[in-house]
Amino acid sequence: MFSLRSLLLPLLALHLPVPGNSLATGNGTEPRRFFYQHTTLQDTKHITVAPFLYNELPLGSIKANGWMQNQMEIQGAGLAGNLMEFYSYVNDSSWIGGSSEYSSLNEAAPYWYNGIVPLAYSLGDPRLINQANYFLNYVIDHQWDDGWLGPESVPDRVLWGRFYLLHGMRVSVHY
Repeated sequence: MFSLRSLLLPLLALHLPVPGNSLATGNGTEPRRFFYQHTTLQDTKHITVAPFLYNELPLGSIKANGWMQNQMEIQGAGLAGNLMEFYSYVNDSSWIGGSSEYSSLNEAAPYWYNGIVPLAYSLGDPRLINQANYFLNYVIDHQWDDGWLGPESVPDRVLWGRFYLLHGMRVSVHY
């Protein structure tokens, strides 16, 4: 069984800011520069991550109007908003019990989900919100005993599709 920490720390250990640079100290006297050094997994316990430079705007805090609202409505009524109706890589995806995938990365449905969530909730479109919720509920209801989300069995697991699923899930939490 793998924990998220055991999977991500080796990746983080490769590119962590060196403590003491202008970004980490935030002294403002030098231009902001990024310095990286190779570090070991044991070293990561003592490194402080630099604070975010900008705060993320909460989703829904900016409402589209005019031309942008019109473009989003066109997307919702057009191809993006109807993929669940006809696109087999979404409506017959292995993520929701089907068998259609175009690659071993199992990424098509998570890509769709990652895009449909902000569109659906920004528009307040009940049809699109129901599609996004159906997908998410199915994935969560069919989670593996060890916590894995997705269609792959143990020896064939790939992280790629999870990134887009988790990003879409993170976005949906704000609504």
